[in-house]
Amino acid sequence: MRRFSKRESEILDALYRIKEGSVADVLEALENGSSYEAVRTTLRVLEAKGAIAHRIEKRRFIYAPTLADSKAWRATARRLSDVFFGGSIERAALAMLKISDADFSEDELERLEKRVAASEAAESADRKPKP
Repeated sequence: MRRFSKRESEILDALYRIKEGSVADVLEALENGSSYEAVRTTLRVLEAKGAIAHRIEKRRFIYAPTLADSKAWRATARRLSDVFFGGSIERAALAMLKISDADFSEDELERLEKRVAASEAAESADRKPKP
């Protein structure tokens, strides 16, 4: 699984939102004060990692994601859990649930409970000493 830095994830997310665009388009889509050069450099890094590609249109590079959005999201979610939750996807998921106002159906709650239970069982099995 590819790993993206915080900056790479932000730029990749901006590119997913705009679908495709030049460095200036990506810069405009970002919610922080990045410089043109910083964005251009990060786009080159993302291209080298295979996350995006470019085409030339009227002497400008137009960038577009090459990864399925779900793959990029998984890499970002993994990084988020590593940085803020000690690698625990469960803790990250609980934090997301706490900040959400979502009402879950019985089916959705049941699926969540099963996934958490399966994850806890696997984690417990990993912690048992090997004979």
